[in-house]
Amino acid sequence: MPLILAAIVAGAVLQRVSGIGFAVIVAPFVVLAVGPGQGVVLVQVFGALVCVLVLFQVWKDVDWRAYWGLVPASLVGIAIGAWAAGRLPVAEAQVVTALILIASLTVVMSVRSGHLQRSLGVLMSGGAVAGVMTTLAGAGGVALIVLARATHWEQRSFAATLQPYLITISTSTVIARVIVDPGTWPDLRVWEWAVLVVSMLLGLWAGTWVARRVTQRTAARVTFAVAWVGAIATLLNGLARL
Repeated sequence: MPLILAAIVAGAVLQRVSGIGFAVIVAPFVVLAVGPGQGVVLVQVFGALVCVLVLFQVWKDVDWRAYWGLVPASLVGIAIGAWAAGRLPVAEAQVVTALILIASLTVVMSVRSGHLQRSLGVLMSGGAVAGVMTTLAGAGGVALIVLARATHWEQRSFAATLQPYLITISTSTVIARVIVDPGTWPDLRVWEWAVLVVSMLLGLWAGTWVARRVTQRTAARVTFAVAWVGAIATLLNGLARL
């Protein structure tokens, strides 16, 4: 439990500063503690809750046009990914997804950012890819970071827009998993839920303090670093399962 609490605090700080990263930090510890089924759902529940609280602070910076361009395509991508996941071994799916992400990040690093217009077509394409990667390897956020970098999406707006997007995707994932298998709902006592919520609030408070003291350039670099960590972690996880 202490490791989970520390991970939730760190994940909430990162989420507030960069707009993403909660699951990257928290998932390994939670899955190890309660198992993959309940672990994934628990991460998604708190991920959505963190995003709701962050959204109250960044509401004015949300690009709702981009949100509506991303979400429908992502939901379609999740359905496609679920279909593919039923036909691909988990390990192979994670490795392939991670290699695609690493290649994308490498390409984005090697070219000048902002060479793509953030049109509806580009948003829908990015959303669909993120949806597929979310289902196959839980790495959809990394795909969106590639999209943000390629379209020179201003960091404050990108981080804010991610919050309602992640709320929608995480909530949909939790509902789908619990409907398919009610046993995936975390079996925690009331006091355990309360302690986890307090840890999350502490992390958000600390993250708000940090966010006021870092530049947008630094926050963007942190976000890109999170993308690399997520891609490499996905690759290593997949290779370990082969």
